[in-house]
Amino acid sequence: MWGCGICGSDVRLFRQGPVASMMDRWPVPRILGHEFSGVVEELGSGTSGLRAGDRVAAAPATWCGQCFYCRKGARTLCLEPIDFGSTHPGGLAEYVCIPAELIRQGGLVVVPDSIGLDRAAMLEPLGTCIRGLCTQGALSEGNSVLIIGDGPIGLIQVQLARLLGAGPILLAGHHEARLQQGQLLGADETFDSRSPDFLDRVRELTEGRGVDLVVSSVPSQTALEHAAVLVRGGGRIVLFAGVGRGSAWGVSPNRIHYEEITIVGSYNCTIEEFRQGAELATALNLEAVIDQRLPLADCVEGFNLMADRRALKVLVEMSAEGLQAGPVGGGNE
Repeated sequence: MWGCGICGSDVRLFRQGPVASMMDRWPVPRILGHEFSGVVEELGSGTSGLRAGDRVAAAPATWCGQCFYCRKGARTLCLEPIDFGSTHPGGLAEYVCIPAELIRQGGLVVVPDSIGLDRAAMLEPLGTCIRGLCTQGALSEGNSVLIIGDGPIGLIQVQLARLLGAGPILLAGHHEARLQQGQLLGADETFDSRSPDFLDRVRELTEGRGVDLVVSSVPSQTALEHAAVLVRGGGRIVLFAGVGRGSAWGVSPNRIHYEEITIVGSYNCTIEEFRQGAELATALNLEAVIDQRLPLADCVEGFNLMADRRALKVLVEMSAEGLQAGPVGGGNE
């Protein structure tokens, strides 16, 4: 392993543990981490297309192919997945064993020399953003989009929307430094979502209609309420982030009906979406979302930094040499 990002879902598992209904599938203790990159150390028998020394990144999960949802093509809903950090030991370790089925399905991607391994560790978040904006959000060139949430996912979504030719791209949050970074990464306008004129400003920029696509990328009930009133008629809302257990959403059924609003969820990414991200990664500044780098020995501090919102994205790097060297390119591992 070279490095592994700490995701918000990792933090929830670290602080709260898995829900009781999933304990049979997620036994503890468990090694977390599903955003990682590394170098192939050894190959199992029958493995082809890879060699020792290859720089790689892994998709977050592989699918059984046999359950009801897999047969329907809804692979992110697979009932028997192999998930890094949950059903399978994750990337917050010096070594991780990659399931043969993930390799067979194309989920282990060889990283070109032009991409540092820190950027490669962010391919999983990028894959989920591709699912959220493209697959579920149906974002296309010229569409207006409002991204609610100025965390690492929101900042990656801004870059992806810019690359896809969307516009205007609006970013809402309440961290001034992150909103400024969002403008540097491609947002046309940014908003403090706590400001009393936030809703009016978005309406003004969209001639009173609202936006084509609203992506709720922060675990906030308020974000959902904002999404419900800022999407235009015929527009689409993507629920990218979960909210607290037991939460309810007071969206108007009549608005959904009469104005034909589409509401979809977005969870995880397929191997195909992960591979699409690998192809786009050279055009994006994914490592811009990493603001803390820690050695594996300080992993718990990394979780606390994320949980207390004192870091945007923590990347745990597995060796002192990696921390000193910074991003790893080909031939430098």
